[in-house]
Amino acid sequence: MTSTKFPVSILGLIHYKNQIIQHYPIKQNAILTVTCRVKQDHTSNRGRFIQVHIDIFEDKKLMWECTATFLHKCQKKQYLDNSHNSNTAFSSHDEQMIEIMPPFTFSKFNALRYAYISRDINPIHLHYIPAKLMGFKSSILHGMFAKAHVLANLENVIDIQRISIDVQFNNAIFLPGEVSLNAALSPQNSTFKLINSEKRMTHLSGVILPLINRMN
Repeated sequence: MTSTKFPVSILGLIHYKNQIIQHYPIKQNAILTVTCRVKQDHTSNRGRFIQVHIDIFEDKKLMWECTATFLHKCQKKQYLDNSHNSNTAFSSHDEQMIEIMPPFTFSKFNALRYAYISRDINPIHLHYIPAKLMGFKSSILHGMFAKAHVLANLENVIDIQRISIDVQFNNAIFLPGEVSLNAALSPQNSTFKLINSEKRMTHLSGVILPLINRMN
């Protein structure tokens, strides 16, 4: 994405949706081949949407894949309007959800540490000034950090070895920000929401589906 051939500048680019499919667990010292391509590129009245797809192979066997959708905004907007991009797979009755994680506060230091580890140094995550230039009231948390935090908490209650996890980033988590994780768990699919405990605002929502009929 830092290549000059990428369609837009990555500065201020907003991670809008993300799907990861883990076909097989990847061992720590595995030798991998990684391919990446722009899968889709289209413009709407909300901005330019760019879909990036990544495949990871070990000995020519597909182990893991990811499709990430990014938004390059054409106009300033504090929150992403999700009303025209509903996904029925994410829908779940709130009364069926239970609190998986007690309230947790993401700090600005958390974002700095994640930026260092992931090498995602998009300035909207690191300082309030570039975040404000992009229409946010302060710096915001990395969406993938929030997704990873969800998985880290859910792996204690469901099997995440071979899964598809699809996430919609609904509203930015301003730093510092307190969130809670609610989920409705089942063997067929598990839906979840990361919410602002105080305002009951959904920051991200998603669904985890088990991969079936896979050979060892």
